Amino acid sequence: NHWATSSGGSAGTCIPTPYDNVYFDVNSFTSNGQSVTINVTAYCNSMDWTGTANTHALMGTSDLHIYGSLTLSAAVALTGNYTGFVYFESAGSGNGIFSAGKSFSGDIYFNGSGDWALQDAFATTSVIRLVNGTLTTNNKNLTCGSFDSYNNNIRQLGLGSSSVTISGAYSSWN
Repeated sequence: NHWATSSGGSAGTCIPTPYDNVYFDVNSFTSNGQSVTINVTAYCNSMDWTGTANTHALMGTSDLHIYGSLTLSAAVALTGNYTGFVYFESAGSGNGIFSAGKSFSGDIYFNGSGDWALQDAFATTSVIRLVNGTLTTNNKNLTCGSFDSYNNNIRQLGLGSSSVTISGAYSSWN
């Protein structure tokens, strides 16, 4: 009921698909502290929060499928609020992930034939699963409960000089 096809546009006009870029900006919220709740499986091409003013939260427990890039802002409250799984599923190249120092709480899947490059340190308290494609940490630190890439798919992990920290109840590098 709240999605619009343009900044400040009429609400209720669309639900994002894997082909739609999703932007959150100053027109997305009417007051400080409001949230976006993902309570059904959600899809988008790229998601960008850099236009937001004030602090807002990404919340929910349902999965989020991103077919492009993800750009969060320091104003997004994420840790513990959003516990759904995030699936990066691009078939294209040049996808970036900027998490703005935020830590995810759910599993993170890289499951497309495309590539992703971290633009800053990336963290989840859960599992990172490299199923398909190329993940380049870009010399940025990576923190997770465990890392799993145990399969026969074509995939590549470029760590460069990144520090990888694995800790959690079932910590493992697989």
